Amino acid sequence: APVRELALRTVKLLGARFVSVDVIETAEGYEILEVNSGVMMENLAGMGPESRALAKETYRKAIRKMMEA
Repeated sequence: APVRELALRTVKLLGARFVSVDVIETAEGYEILEVNSGVMMENLAGMGPESRALAKETYRKAIRKMMEA
């Protein structure tokens, strides 16, 4: 997926570990709007059971990684 690839390249370029990347579609293609250090998944979690499970698992993994340090 081009959006995912663009977001992952951006994260790697920045050396970020846990951020949200806002991607928009323009006439020229997909572009990064902004990168946020604050990650909020309330909208994703409210989109249905599968989205809620994805948000919960993402937070779970982030907390586990944080505790490993």
